[in-house]
Amino acid sequence: NSMKFTPELIFKEKNINKVKITTNDKNSVTKGVKIIKSLSKYDIGQSIVINNGYVLAIEGPEGTDETIKRSLYLSKKYKLKNKSILVKFPKAKQDLRVDLPTIGIDTVKNCIKANIKGNQNIILDKDKIINLTKKNNFFIISL
Repeated sequence: NSMKFTPELIFKEKNINKVKITTNDKNSVTKGVKIIKSLSKYDIGQSIVINNGYVLAIEGPEGTDETIKRSLYLSKKYKLKNKSILVKFPKAKQDLRVDLPTIGIDTVKNCIKANIKGNQNIILDKDKIINLTKKNNFFIISL
């Protein structure tokens, strides 16, 4: 699978840049993972955006970046003050040989633009992403 042939792209650190993670953040991540796991049997998306315990967006066929953009629209529409959390996690029976959850620099930029705080994921452009996350007090954690 892709993890075997490109181990340098796999995100192994618990916290990519040591940004402090709050209890509310942890609760949102836990909720996101539970929802993705429960929706797995329906083959629905790898990503979910949660704001202060409320689900803003669940990934559909449009992909992660469009899910993030939709969450930005809803955050603005409802004037949400808190930062959101993006949880990206493989579905229960996902074939990781060909479809490993992946984030790249555009995904992180979209998260920052959408006020998302930002898991078995591939990270493309890892050094650029680490620098960008440090500049924006943005966290990425591995579960």
